[in-house]
Amino acid sequence: MVAGFLKWFVANGSIEYRTRSGCVARVAGYLKAVGYKIGTIQTWEGVGVPPSPLGIKCLTLVLGGFSETDPLMEEGEDVQTPNQPPISHYQHSTTGALLLTSLGDAPKISPESLQEDFDQAFDYVEKHLIIDYFAEDGKALASLVTERRFRGVISPDKKELGRFRAITASIVIAIVSRFASKTFKDVRHATNMDLYNDLWLSEMCKTIDQVKNPSLSQVVYLLAELHVAPDHDTDLQMIQANETRHTDKIAWRRGIYSIFPSYLFNMELSPANVQFICSDQSWANVKTRGDGSIRSTMGPGVQRYDIDIGQPSGTANLSDLEIQGDLVPAPSTFGPPELSAPDCPLYLSLGTPMHKIESSLCFVAWIDGAVAGTVGIRDVFYLLAVSNVEPEVCPGHDRSMRFINIKASMWAQNYWEKPQSRQHPIFMPGRGDKCWAIFAAGQSVYVDGRIVFKCPTCAVENYADSIDSPSQRPPGFFVGLLQ
Repeated sequence: MVAGFLKWFVANGSIEYRTRSGCVARVAGYLKAVGYKIGTIQTWEGVGVPPSPLGIKCLTLVLGGFSETDPLMEEGEDVQTPNQPPISHYQHSTTGALLLTSLGDAPKISPESLQEDFDQAFDYVEKHLIIDYFAEDGKALASLVTERRFRGVISPDKKELGRFRAITASIVIAIVSRFASKTFKDVRHATNMDLYNDLWLSEMCKTIDQVKNPSLSQVVYLLAELHVAPDHDTDLQMIQANETRHTDKIAWRRGIYSIFPSYLFNMELSPANVQFICSDQSWANVKTRGDGSIRSTMGPGVQRYDIDIGQPSGTANLSDLEIQGDLVPAPSTFGPPELSAPDCPLYLSLGTPMHKIESSLCFVAWIDGAVAGTVGIRDVFYLLAVSNVEPEVCPGHDRSMRFINIKASMWAQNYWEKPQSRQHPIFMPGRGDKCWAIFAAGQSVYVDGRIVFKCPTCAVENYADSIDSPSQRPPGFFVGLLQ
């Protein structure tokens, strides 16, 4: 492509050269910067009337549409590095062109007809497929809930293999898009999709079919295939099998394209709104692994100490309570939940633990300029899934649940040891403070930590109903976000 541009530049030809190559556009910019006579370098979406060139030797970078570009590119020129599948850039309205390009030497099919097939499949799946996240065996999983079977989505009037593959790929794109339903339709994407043979399509279909409840890492990989064009050194069979060394993948980034959980973007902690976001803009200076994946640290290895108070009546002051020979470091009370804000401020940032050899992402909590602890990104996803037990509307209670109320400062005082009770649920006031909710409940999520969104009594009653062996588990540690 660059060679074709240079041929045009040295010849006395047209005043405008159109290309789809970002590399060609950069070369033109470099030449212009060092003094060569190149006019405007502009972009065009490929739809509607193209912009008029200003000056001589102007270059237009075409971002979409079906118009022909790079007229002087040598026939048969290989624009990709060896063994690297081509990367196609597309958006919702140009998926038909993507499918046609991916088919290679396909029968004569118009991109408009493929776009129509795609729109029909996408609209159907959008109306009838719901993604729900839940917790099971210490993992956050996704559930694909359909209102009806995917039968008769499209009835093709032709039987060409190419169109069949394009329709199947349309259904795959539509299903995977539901994992990022709020953003997928409105952003640009990059993909290594190849429909010339059935390898890419069969692997994607196999991944979707084999896992009824895909793990977060499997969800991230499926989205990455259609949004960031991941390096194909990634072993898809390992992803399908959900082997241990792949279960910590929580995000993916390549160039300007990235996939990450929504709470990293907007700190929205409502369980109903938790999903993944696809972005086509530069997001955060977060280091990735060699394949472009971003991995989460494991849960914190904190120890527990008991604060049990027997069966007190009324409101008991626990400030002088002996715990394994020590005194409680801050006042605590037993009674109704204290629906107040935390008693000390906390700052939450994204970071990488210093003890990790390879880069992994986590939330780092800071109090008074010192690190108070870390919480894995994946742990927060699991936390939101297990905390999603409260009803939409509180049915009302004859009396309020009684808790051991502890202050946020008590929770944070010891980096490695956290309080628990085997007789009564613990409640930490955290009204309106998302940072404390993530930190305190996140550090306890694989034991008993939960976030209270509305009603503490509803949270405790439904938490008890959601565990298999209540007698084997502590009564729970609850952070009152109460948003």
